[in-house]
Amino acid sequence: YYRVNEKSFIAELMLRNKLSVSRYLQKAYVSVLISRNAESVEIAKASDNAGLLEKSAKYWMEPLRRQINNFSRQSADILVHYCMKLVNPDNPELYREVTLLCLEHLFENGNYQEVISCAELLARTGYMVNDDKYSIEAFLWQGRAMTQTGQYEMAQKRLLYALQLSEKHENKELISDANFCLAVLLFESGGKGALANALRYAERSLDIRRKLGNLEKIAESQTICADIYQLRGEPQRAEIAANEAYQALSVAGYWYKTPYCLCIMARAAYSLGKPLPLDNTERGFEIVAKTSNPAHKFQLLETRIQLTMNTLQRQQVRNDLEEMGNLIKSYPYLPWITRYLLHHAEFDFSRKNFKKTIKSLNQFFDYAAKLKNYYLTSLGYVLSAELNFEVSKRNLSQISQEKTIKLYNNSTKNFESLGAWHILADTLRKEADFLDYINEPAKAEESRTRADKVDPYCQ
Repeated sequence: YYRVNEKSFIAELMLRNKLSVSRYLQKAYVSVLISRNAESVEIAKASDNAGLLEKSAKYWMEPLRRQINNFSRQSADILVHYCMKLVNPDNPELYREVTLLCLEHLFENGNYQEVISCAELLARTGYMVNDDKYSIEAFLWQGRAMTQTGQYEMAQKRLLYALQLSEKHENKELISDANFCLAVLLFESGGKGALANALRYAERSLDIRRKLGNLEKIAESQTICADIYQLRGEPQRAEIAANEAYQALSVAGYWYKTPYCLCIMARAAYSLGKPLPLDNTERGFEIVAKTSNPAHKFQLLETRIQLTMNTLQRQQVRNDLEEMGNLIKSYPYLPWITRYLLHHAEFDFSRKNFKKTIKSLNQFFDYAAKLKNYYLTSLGYVLSAELNFEVSKRNLSQISQEKTIKLYNNSTKNFESLGAWHILADTLRKEADFLDYINEPAKAEESRTRADKVDPYCQ
C-alpha cells in the first residue's frame, strides 16, 4: 500500500499532525527514490519535505544547471538563492559546489558586485578548512568580476596570486583558469603590451585545456584568442578561432555562451569584406532575448553600432545607442559607460554635429581618466584629431596644428605599444592626410610608408 500510495499517505499523516511519523516515512521515501534512480527534481523535492537540506541541495544541482542551459533565467534565479540557503560551510565540499554554481549564475547575469561578495564567502571557507583550492577559485571569480567593473589593478593582484597558488599545487585545471582570466584582464584593460601578453596567457590556457579535454573551457580560450587576433588586425585567424569556439559551445550544449563568439565572427566578416556580417549579431540577439545576459547584450549592441556607424543606417545606430544607454542605467559599470560615451561621440561626429561631438568627448575623457584604459583613450585622441581636422577644413574655428599632431602621435604610440597593428596603420594614414593638408608632404609620405609596413592587411 505504501509503495503505491506513498505521497497521499504521507500527506494524510501530516494533516493528522503525525509529523514525526510522516518525517520518518519521507526519509524512507527519499531512499526509495534514490534506489529507483528517480529524477533529480523528484528526489530534491522529497528531500525538502523530509528536512534533508544538504541532500536537497545536492539533487537540485542538476536541474539548476539544466535551467541555466535552457535559458530559464527566472527559475534559475529562485533556485540558486534557495540552494544557497540549504548549505553551510560545515559540509565544505557541497558548499563549494553550490557556491561555484551560484557565482557562475551571478556572473552571467551581470551581477558583478554580488560575485565579489559571494566569492569572499568561498575564500573564508577555504581558510576554515585549510584548503587553498577554495581560495584560488574565489580569487579567480573576484578577478573576473573586477575586470568587468574596471578595477584592473585589484583584479590583477588576485589573479596573479591565484596563478601562483595553483602552480604551487600543480593543479592544471586551475592553472588554465588563471591564465584565461589574466588574458581577459589584459585584453580588457588595454595597457602597454596588452595584446602580446594577453595572447601568451590565452594560448597557454588553451593548450592546457585541450589536454584536459573540457570542451566548454576550450571554447572560452579560443574566443578570447579570436578577439585578440581581431584587434591585432588578423581577421582571418579571428574568424577561424571564433567559428571553432562557436561550434564547440553548440556541440556541448552551451548555447547561452555563444553571443560573444558571434560578435567576433561579425566583426571579422566585416573586416574581410564578406556579405551579411550582421546576420551573426541577429542570431546573437535572438539568444540574448532568452538569456537576458547584459554583457552579451552590450557586446552585440556595440558590434552592431561599429558595423553600421559609417553606413546610411543612422536610425539603427541611434536606437542602439539609446538601448545601450538604458542598459547602463541598470548596470553602471565604468568600462561600459566609457565605451558608450565614445560611441556617442563617434555618432555625433559622423553626423557632422561638432558641438555635440565636443561635449560627448569631454564626458568620455572624464570617464577614461578614471578607467585608465590606454586603448580607449587613444581612440578618443584619434577622434579629437579628426574633429580638429574637419573643423579646420570647414573654416569653423582656429585649431592648433601642433596639438592635433600631438593627438595623432600619442595615439599611434599607444596603439604600437598595445600591439593593435591595423588600427595603428589606419591612424597613421589619417595623420598623413592631415600632414598633407598643412603642407607637410614629406612627413605625410613617411607616415603612409610606415602604415604599409605595420598593417597586417598589407602583409
